[in-house]
Amino acid sequence: MKKWPIAACAAAAVALAGYAVAVWWPVQQMKADVRQHLNDPESAQFNQVFKGNKEGAFCGEVNARNRMGGYVGFTRFIHFPDHDIKFDPTDRGYMSEDERQSAANFSVMWHGYCGAGY
Repeated sequence: MKKWPIAACAAAAVALAGYAVAVWWPVQQMKADVRQHLNDPESAQFNQVFKGNKEGAFCGEVNARNRMGGYVGFTRFIHFPDHDIKFDPTDRGYMSEDERQSAANFSVMWHGYCGAGY
């Protein structure tokens, strides 16, 4: 009996487990962290999620229902390795002076952690 099919299946299982630990689990943890900041966590829709330029950071967009039950549109976010999350304040319409400064800071963070090509 040939043993190579068993060895190939075992190697595939190890590779799949390695993928789950290295890629799938961190993404699921990031999504759970982002959901904690939403009014309706179950309604979260993620778009353009990718690993950032800096170790452990994730970048992307999230859309969720507001208190009135309507979707508000996709908002960019940065998820930091310490599980802190910053949302793009420019996606909320009118901004005060403090919010404009916050938006400028977010833009700098986005370029540093996520890259300029987005």
